[in-house]
Amino acid sequence: MTNIVSSHKREKKQQNAISWRIKKSSRVFVVYSLICIMILMSSSNWTLTNSNAQTDLDPAFQDSYWTEDNIISASNTSTNDAVKKEVGPGEGAATLAVVLVNKARSDITAVKGYLSLPPGFKAMGVIPSADLGKNMSGLSEYTVDSYDSIIKAGETFILYFDMSVLKNAKVGPYIASLDLVYSKVLETGQITVKDIAIPFRVTGKVILDVISEKYHLIPGSSNMVNITIKNKGTANASGVIVSVNEVRSTSNSLLSSSNSSSTANGGRGTESIPLVNIGNNTFDIGNIPANRTAQINPLVYPSNSASETVQNIDLQISYGDAYGNRKNSDQSVGLVIAPKAPQSILNIDAGLTSNNQNSSIVLIAGKMQKLQFTIANQGKIPVTDLVITLTS
Repeated sequence: MTNIVSSHKREKKQQNAISWRIKKSSRVFVVYSLICIMILMSSSNWTLTNSNAQTDLDPAFQDSYWTEDNIISASNTSTNDAVKKEVGPGEGAATLAVVLVNKARSDITAVKGYLSLPPGFKAMGVIPSADLGKNMSGLSEYTVDSYDSIIKAGETFILYFDMSVLKNAKVGPYIASLDLVYSKVLETGQITVKDIAIPFRVTGKVILDVISEKYHLIPGSSNMVNITIKNKGTANASGVIVSVNEVRSTSNSLLSSSNSSSTANGGRGTESIPLVNIGNNTFDIGNIPANRTAQINPLVYPSNSASETVQNIDLQISYGDAYGNRKNSDQSVGLVIAPKAPQSILNIDAGLTSNNQNSSIVLIAGKMQKLQFTIANQGKIPVTDLVITLTS
């Protein structure tokens, strides 16, 4: 009987132990499951956070150029109508357009930029007291602009920064530092972005001038005119083409009355006469580097009626500027037409030194004879320093 009771108690203890192990295993499983769920949730949250960090980005730099057209800053978010300007050292007042793109997934607004300037550039005007010291770089020379319109995700916008380009600036690339403060639409607070690198370039300028090396032309004959085109600027002129236009028929006389005509009111005007014919009128020069020259040689034919007048040859110069944009420059070259060569006022008669009055001259072979030349001045003024050369 005792053995039966003892056996029953052992079985009871074994059942209790198994039950406890099962309960313990269940609790361990529940705890482990909770830990796994927490890890998965944490991983999911981390992935979402990184996704946001990768797609909801700050505004970024896209382009920069010099311009005079900063009126569109409040309404235009495109660079399709950009008006680019050449700027050289010592330019003085200039405006740098900085094109930025909204890379965030949401719309932004109330953008304010603080552009710190490198050496060679100076801020212009007075910075508002509310913006003093707001540039994060700490540089003393900085300029401020703002953009208050709503900028949709993926759109571009332009900030215009006024500055002075000093004489010690050089043609070439520069880097400025931009600090931005902006807000997201439908969200409170401001977001600050520091030290956005803004590359820009002092482009230099193309300045073309023309000079004629031969001013006095002979009427009634062809004249090769040497015209020099000089690039006085700091940027290379590319693809230069010079077109020589037809000379205008209106001329200004060098004499007081020889080529003047009467007008209806009794005053003196100018006479319209055919003046100059031009041969080849198009010259493809190519590139003219800064501070270099190129030469063209048009063939000019002043008429006799254009003598003693001043004429202008109009030139149209087409070239590529520092941005590669085609531009036209209208120039003119002044030419002086010399007086007409005077008609001969000397009359020459020849005869033998004999009493023979025959009008014809008969020379006898093998005999020395003297010829007599009579030179008569039929003009109204004396002739001096006359030299006669006899050639056979």
